[in-house]
Amino acid sequence: MRPTRALILCLATSAPACATDPTLAITVHNDPGTASEDTIITVYASSSLTCADIRFGDLDDATLAGLEVAELTLRKGVPFAGSLDNLPRVEHKVITARAIGLDGQALVAAGCVEVDAITETTTVVIPTVPAALVSLSAGSDAYGVGVTVTGLDGAAVAGREVSWRVIGPDGTMPAALPNIAVLSTASWQPDSATCTDNNGTAVVHPVPPDLSGGYATRIRVAWAQHSPPALTALTKLTPGARTLTPVAEMAHPCTLGYGASGGVVACANAGGAIDEFTIHATGGVVAYTTVASAAVATPAGIYAVPAHSPDLDVIAVDAGATPAVPGSGKLVLVSGTATVGACPECNSFVDVMYVPACGTAQAQLLGRTKDNAIRTMSPLGGLATKFGAPAAPLTQDIAFVGAGCVTRFDPTGTATQVQLAVFDYVSKLGGRVVATSATIDCAGPVCASTGLKVPGAGVGFTGGLAPALVVSSVDATGVVISTVDIVSTGSQNVFLELSRVASAGIPHRIATGQFDRDGQIDYVWDNATKAAPSVQLAYAADGFDGHLTALTGLALANGDDTILDVLAGPVHDAALADAVIVTTSGVVVLPSLVPAQTGTVPVDPATCPK
Repeated sequence: MRPTRALILCLATSAPACATDPTLAITVHNDPGTASEDTIITVYASSSLTCADIRFGDLDDATLAGLEVAELTLRKGVPFAGSLDNLPRVEHKVITARAIGLDGQALVAAGCVEVDAITETTTVVIPTVPAALVSLSAGSDAYGVGVTVTGLDGAAVAGREVSWRVIGPDGTMPAALPNIAVLSTASWQPDSATCTDNNGTAVVHPVPPDLSGGYATRIRVAWAQHSPPALTALTKLTPGARTLTPVAEMAHPCTLGYGASGGVVACANAGGAIDEFTIHATGGVVAYTTVASAAVATPAGIYAVPAHSPDLDVIAVDAGATPAVPGSGKLVLVSGTATVGACPECNSFVDVMYVPACGTAQAQLLGRTKDNAIRTMSPLGGLATKFGAPAAPLTQDIAFVGAGCVTRFDPTGTATQVQLAVFDYVSKLGGRVVATSATIDCAGPVCASTGLKVPGAGVGFTGGLAPALVVSSVDATGVVISTVDIVSTGSQNVFLELSRVASAGIPHRIATGQFDRDGQIDYVWDNATKAAPSVQLAYAADGFDGHLTALTGLALANGDDTILDVLAGPVHDAALADAVIVTTSGVVVLPSLVPAQTGTVPVDPATCPK
């Protein structure tokens, strides 16, 4: 393929004619009223690139930079003819003209043409249109999004193309197919655009996914100076709730089990009732069905232990009818086949936390007493001994946060799995979390610990062959949730960030699982700092601004409800994780990839002139 020798550029509003016999002549028609300093001509080469990709802002700057083969800036008041070498002669090319404002940065007008093979007489004209400002509002129906397009002078822009693009979880399709173009796995947009009316307005109706989960929508407006932020939501479900009366001292009143009949949620209620249930979803409505039940005198905790894979047996801790009497407590098998033994100190426990086996560290059950002593024992029963969590000052209580396995690299680069247990230290006056601390591979009375950056923020654990820790931090970009490994320098342990996702607020609880079918780890958390209860999901898949995320509020039974815990695991489908939200009055299960309630989505008219 022979490159063309030169690209001759002409700016139509300037005087002299182009040099004769050009290989490629380009004329840019800027509106005479365009207040611009420079006009940038850029040539991209790609067999799949279109002008629509650029004018709708579908590709980010880095992707476009990788396709760029030539660029020339025409400066105001400077002779405008120029040349560019080494353009591909035959390959499909997209040529843009962008007029830049007097500030040297803002886009004020733009246009685009597509060119294939270049001959000695190839001439193209690029008419530009003024850049637009975009604002969004709620439409008059459940799916409508109102779009208002104005010029940089504030005047309404009529006839401007408006479209949208949806990205959903892997394994989803559009809920309605008429006039929809499916672009790739879990992404789609309308076949044709809608244009704004004389008032500069249009209403579009993005089609949500057919199955439940989070999704993001980007409203696309041709030659917008700035694209509006993506809109995120969960598909419509009626999740209902399972009634719960939580025990005040228990940080984790529910756990997830798995047995011959599939996944279950098991919860301990104040008063002693242990409720184990599963879910079914039909037409987007979630129904809760009792699987097992048990009764204990004084519930002090509930947890699940691995049995034959993938089974998880559920065990409750009973402090006994008379907790003050040593030996009156016991372990109660709620479901499964595990054999539980005696629990001499169960009577003294007010909460427990299961710590899984990691590397060479054995599984543990940690028990917290009323006076904030932390004891460790086998999850299946036996004697308890002192656990080396940092002691709480007299003005603070200890609360369990979470436990799991994390990959740690030693100074030589060797990776091992270590066992983390995380604790909050809570002021007895006002309930503020003063500090959050983690122990690493602790099994005795004295252990090292490391403080976490954001007191009171939740943690999560990814599990798998290379398990990682999920933590929160706050930096110049806002609140972020980071997946990290641990690196030991010999004298201290530091976190090595593997990935991050933005959060709408500081999370109180974080859980991980596979919410779609791409085989990668996804995340769910609550936002403790939001005024109303909200839950955020983040998928491993890319969205419009990083990870695909979705933020949704919860319609809780009572206005003063708060979220106590967030869990993730297979409940309705062995191959998928469901998000389980535990509140002060009930349990809400958000099943993944079940048929959603979509109703009828209006089809947007193709009002743009052909």
